[in-house]
Amino acid sequence: MVLGVTQTSALTTGCPFQVGTLQALPTQLGLCLSGPMDSATRPSVRTVTSSSPALEEDLSRLWELDKVPEASTHTAEEESALEQFETSCQRVDGRYSVSLPRVASPPELGDSRKQAMSRLFANERTLCAKDKLDAFNSVVREYFTLDHAELVPAADVNKPSYYLPVHAVLKESSTSTKVRAVFDASARTSTGTALNDQLLAGPNLYPPLSDILIRFRCHKVAVSGDISKMFREILLNPEERDWHRFLFRDNNNHLQDARMKRLTFGVKSSPFLATQVLRHHASTHLESHPTAAQTILTNFYVDDVLSGAASTDSAYHLYKELRELFSIAGMDLRKWRTNDAQLRQRIPDDLLETDTCAITSAAPKALGVHWDTRADVLHVSTPDLPPADAKVTKRTIAFITAGVFDVLGLFAPVVISARILFQDIWRRGLSWDEEVPDDLQVRWQHWLSDLPLIHNHAVPRQLSIASYPDAKLTLHSFCDASSVAYGAAIYARTEAADSSVSVSLVIAKARVLPTRPITIPKAELSGTLLLAKMLTHTVNVLNPPITSVYAWTNSQIVLFWLPKSPSQLNRFVANRVAAIQETYFHLNIGAMCLLLTIQRISRAEGLELLISSPPSSGGTAQTGYFNLPNSGPLLFVRLLLSQSILYLSNLVLLYQPLT
Repeated sequence: MVLGVTQTSALTTGCPFQVGTLQALPTQLGLCLSGPMDSATRPSVRTVTSSSPALEEDLSRLWELDKVPEASTHTAEEESALEQFETSCQRVDGRYSVSLPRVASPPELGDSRKQAMSRLFANERTLCAKDKLDAFNSVVREYFTLDHAELVPAADVNKPSYYLPVHAVLKESSTSTKVRAVFDASARTSTGTALNDQLLAGPNLYPPLSDILIRFRCHKVAVSGDISKMFREILLNPEERDWHRFLFRDNNNHLQDARMKRLTFGVKSSPFLATQVLRHHASTHLESHPTAAQTILTNFYVDDVLSGAASTDSAYHLYKELRELFSIAGMDLRKWRTNDAQLRQRIPDDLLETDTCAITSAAPKALGVHWDTRADVLHVSTPDLPPADAKVTKRTIAFITAGVFDVLGLFAPVVISARILFQDIWRRGLSWDEEVPDDLQVRWQHWLSDLPLIHNHAVPRQLSIASYPDAKLTLHSFCDASSVAYGAAIYARTEAADSSVSVSLVIAKARVLPTRPITIPKAELSGTLLLAKMLTHTVNVLNPPITSVYAWTNSQIVLFWLPKSPSQLNRFVANRVAAIQETYFHLNIGAMCLLLTIQRISRAEGLELLISSPPSSGGTAQTGYFNLPNSGPLLFVRLLLSQSILYLSNLVLLYQPLT
């Protein structure tokens, strides 16, 4: 990029400093270099491509959350990472010690110390301007107090090594560490390669977020916890330490060469190694600590656990067993939270997380979802609203939409509206930073006005299953489509011994249709396939025994297609019908999965029902069980009203054309 001298001053963000014979000037675009060059130096032109990783990661996360989890096989590289872990993992002084899994032919690394030094100086200038430098240095020096790092011995100074540039990440919302030191193992050396280029990422071993949250909602007594300094509780084998060198300032402000002795955040293999250590530890203690081990295998995501039990005593047993099992691995499970007041009193105060009733960005979360333990309700995380005079572009719409963290689809009808808008922007060919037309801005502002309502709406954490553990459990699922989107929702219906009924929304998903138009029946078939996949997966996630499963659609054409042999249908329909038919054999229950026709419910009919037939109090509805297509839908909506008007809106919007 070529900039005029008159433009440089407007972009300057700091004071210039010397880098060899050149002068570096910090700007909003990065460092601007100027100065004399050797006349013998051959002139060259380099092209730099800039992107927005944060936005791309948010968008990627947005689409990944919409996927229905499916079983996958490991690649050859992932199998290699697992094999290398098994051969290198060992117990040393009560902790686990590991080596980094490497690619078959790792590229050669060059000099990295000069870049690490330059990055450290830049980080210091930034922190000094924010008055955070002392806090950052204290964090790094704590590594040595805790024996997580050591100075490089004089005898090892000239050994092959890699220096990790270190920078600060400020997180004011954190209740424990507001300044964190983050290492960059992707920094290029003089040969153009980085440490991460040599390493294998390993397979994704985390359970799906939606699975953990669904199980979390099935417990009457819920608990959550956090592993303190998870990565740094795992040792690095000695031969790995020189590949984890870094520069820091000691108490005398002298620059020192150090190296990490523990697993380091920012290194490509670290998440895999940390998770595999937990799974290995749990697998080897299944007999001695069965409850805790199973919880680690199914209800941990990175360093967070969400679990629970049916009673206070059972939950306390889980708490004690988890604490004991982690202490065996040299780890500490802390920041405990629970909705049970009696259990809270039995946990030491120094192990409890500070709860707050205010739902702000600083409030504690459960895997990205705000959990108010006192009221035992969940609040979906939403981004801050932009300034009223902010320019509305495709970039801002994508960024804010991706900030709505709704894993379970509790607000799927609202989120899908933003996605439809985003697709319309794509159709018009607008660039990322081009202001969107007025008609789209009106739709966007209307959507933004709903964001505070989403954030403030409290969703009961407990599903009806948790309140009636011995009740008859039935799953009822619905799907529908329009010309622009399709969706599906699964509800759990429990009938207690006294015939009282309670209904809860378990999970919902809504997706935009491809830009190439398809017929409504084909769109409804896509919704049916989505529902079939969701049912197959959800049935296996729910712990209580399920009596029966019902899948409801209002498409006569889809019902006509489903019994047919795929060979009799065109390719689009045949592929989806075959996939739906296959799901029948994967429902691990002893009941029949039925596909019944339902009547379409309009918004007016739903509101009239709400006004004329108010639900009974106490979260249940005293209506008869339905099994006939001509009467079932209205009764089912009536059951939904006992939960909240929000759940009614979920059902109605999935039946209505999604516009």
